[in-house]
Amino acid sequence: MSVIKINDKEYKFEDLSNLAKGNINSIAKVDQEINRLKDQQAMLQTARNAYIQSLMTQLPETTRKRKDIITIDAKKYALEDFSDKGKADIESITVCNQKLEDINSSIAIAQTSRNAYAQVLASQLNS
Repeated sequence: MSVIKINDKEYKFEDLSNLAKGNINSIAKVDQEINRLKDQQAMLQTARNAYIQSLMTQLPETTRKRKDIITIDAKKYALEDFSDKGKADIESITVCNQKLEDINSSIAIAQTSRNAYAQVLASQLNS
């Protein structure tokens, strides 16, 4: 007999309705997904930081007036003044930034889903 605790109240799992059990299982799955996304987020942030660290060692000495300008630490650089490795690092940072935005959106969606399941579960337990 397993007992679960929700809002400081204990419930016997087998005494819950099938709908409540389904919501509890859904919350557990969403929690797993949120943890997976957070792990992926940490990995991408680590990669992004490594690319930035690599790029910082390759900053060009001079800046010329060009059309493709990027700003790093409030200083402007012409993209064409970077080495191929520097350009690849900039592209990788851009990809990491995009993926981090996507993951942050996915986490927000998963959290919203979790909250909805929790609200439905709370209403079921209170009825």
